[in-house]
Amino acid sequence: MSTQQNSLFAYEKSEKTGPARRRMVYRYLLGRGGEGATDDEVIHNTSIEHKSMAGTRHQLMKLGAVVDGGKTRLTRSGNPAAVWLAVPGVDVSKSPGKTDREHLMTKARKKLKGMSDDQLQEFVATPTPKGFDILDFYEEFRD
Repeated sequence: MSTQQNSLFAYEKSEKTGPARRRMVYRYLLGRGGEGATDDEVIHNTSIEHKSMAGTRHQLMKLGAVVDGGKTRLTRSGNPAAVWLAVPGVDVSKSPGKTDREHLMTKARKKLKGMSDDQLQEFVATPTPKGFDILDFYEEFRD
């Protein structure tokens, strides 16, 4: 299976499982009330996989369903982590749309992945000009 086929498969799977993950995390955080929860606590107390947590929380944040509670708690491994709070009454069934920047970054990543090691070396070695706007640079990739 090619990388492109793998990406398409992952995308299609996430379209099916994403709403369920968002609802699960959102309901868990709602149940925690003002106590909130860290990502680690959500992972430990639900069936969500570690690799899915950050993306799911990010989607919930974009939907306005989750906010940073302004405090931290230690994870099971002893590291400080942000505490997240749920905002009641938000519909989390639909995926938040991607911004123009997110679309551009996806296309930029694809282009970078296609570069040889020599091309990447040249790319990172090239100084960024003053006033450089990354969005202007990637304008050619807009749909």
